[in-house]
Amino acid sequence: LFYAESDAEVDRLLAETIRWRTRGVVVTAGVVPPARADAILSRGQFLAALNRPGNHPGAYSIATDNPRGGRQAAAVLLGEGRQRFLTLAGPKGVWASDRRVEGYVTALAEAGQEPQIWHADTMTIEAGKACAARLLALPMAARPDAVFSTNDAIALGFIDGLRSSGARIPDDLSLIGFDNLPSSAWTPYCLTTFEQPLDAMVLGVLEHIHGHHTSGTAEVPPPSPSPHRLGADGVLYCAPKLVLRDTTRRPEPA
Repeated sequence: LFYAESDAEVDRLLAETIRWRTRGVVVTAGVVPPARADAILSRGQFLAALNRPGNHPGAYSIATDNPRGGRQAAAVLLGEGRQRFLTLAGPKGVWASDRRVEGYVTALAEAGQEPQIWHADTMTIEAGKACAARLLALPMAARPDAVFSTNDAIALGFIDGLRSSGARIPDDLSLIGFDNLPSSAWTPYCLTTFEQPLDAMVLGVLEHIHGHHTSGTAEVPPPSPSPHRLGADGVLYCAPKLVLRDTTRRPEPA
């Protein structure tokens, strides 16, 4: 087990694994450079990328369908009749966050809306508090009333940052996060969010490893969980689950 202190360390650690007599590598952080993926697979090892692309046609990649989550978040907020849209994102270049923003922006563009995009240096509670302060500094009429955060930590900090302002959620604005952290369900937050299909993704990786072990080849059938879709990038995408709580308006009963 290799722990990467930062995404920048991932390639160095992958190079180290090649020197070991391993059957393969499971990557759960950072980006796998195509040349490194080729070096691993050309040795007969497997390469499985969990919640990120493997960047090689011989790699096995399975991930949350992040663009789908962004599109669904937009649909919820549009369905509430919101007018001014914002997304709170991590640093540019963070794969999952970027894909969630992509889905959100695309769905809003199709509805004739263009959201603001605020990129934080970190995806933390403190970053969320800073975003809340930025929103409160805007004139009341210019404040977004529909906010999608690409992770729960930013969303929870955003809620904390609004507490003493008098801003009401979801009366004045609706907020949606992503990840369904345990704290998202706590009474002070009750955050509407998305739950990632971790069980299906981990099972897919384990089935790939088992298939490689029994067949001795990287040519392994796809896993039994049915993914939402197979991307053009070769990633098996599994749909996230929307968890509705109190930071969005409840649908009106039929």
